[in-house]
Amino acid sequence: MKKYTFSLILAFAVIFTCFCPIYASAYTLPAGTEVEAQSAILYNVETDTVVYEKDADKQMEPASTTKLMTALIVSEHVTNFDLPVTAYSTVESDFTGLGASVINIKAGEQISTRDLLYALLIPSACDAANVLAVHVSGSTEKFVELMNQKAAALGMTGTHYTNAHGLAQDGLYTTARDLVILGKEVLKNSMLAEICSKTYYEIPATNMSDVRKIFTTNYMMETTSPYYYKRVKGLKTGYTEKAGYCLVSAVQRDGVNVISVVLGAKGDAASKSFDSFGDTVRLFDWCFDNYSYRTLVEKGTEITKQTLNIGGTQGE
Repeated sequence: MKKYTFSLILAFAVIFTCFCPIYASAYTLPAGTEVEAQSAILYNVETDTVVYEKDADKQMEPASTTKLMTALIVSEHVTNFDLPVTAYSTVESDFTGLGASVINIKAGEQISTRDLLYALLIPSACDAANVLAVHVSGSTEKFVELMNQKAAALGMTGTHYTNAHGLAQDGLYTTARDLVILGKEVLKNSMLAEICSKTYYEIPATNMSDVRKIFTTNYMMETTSPYYYKRVKGLKTGYTEKAGYCLVSAVQRDGVNVISVVLGAKGDAASKSFDSFGDTVRLFDWCFDNYSYRTLVEKGTEITKQTLNIGGTQGE
């Protein structure tokens, strides 16, 4: 029988990352890198790997990180984001005396869904959250049902919503791990990702207001802030007295995409000192100082040769 001999050349590229799928407890942060927040997580998007966590499944008050879910629901239920939305009759009194962030939307005012989303995610306007909720579902209660349905569908097992804005309320809670899931979904939506990455926006004049200039609440995106971190793409800040300072952040650097969540951090508004930003900066610095992608083998590199005998036996 005729013998055929082939040389099998194995040539391939292997891209390997040091974000190995091991438990975060294997990572011990060095002195000076400790996370002060009650709960935190650092997650590598590409490798679906938790790099670091601290009580990441502890149920916590979400504060305005809730607005990420509000924005996601709106993005899935509105088809034309530039049509005007008419604010409902009690919007002006909904947040009176609560110390909530608002853009002072008036009853009967007409603002586009797109502009309301900018108000929701950049200065964290609670009145924008409720106007959007009523626009989508007819009531805030019906909208909250959509929020909880979406959370369940995404596998956010430690989360329950009671409102669209995140102000403290019995039964409102989430976890750092769940907020990673939510952050990933928001980043998949190009419109929401774009809005979250902005530090400034001008809402055009409406039938009841002049142009509104709105600014981000995320100091990590402000170049003049001591917390400024290049390439941060949002995502959302949050604060209530009960929740403390909260922050969901996303950054891409050196080909690595990571999402960080810190919940229940301390802060001092008067001195503009916030552990939510400080913790996140330390986590990002530690991450990028110690972990990155490495190319171990270039494409086309010959790894080995193997002779194959087909149609006969060795030595025939």
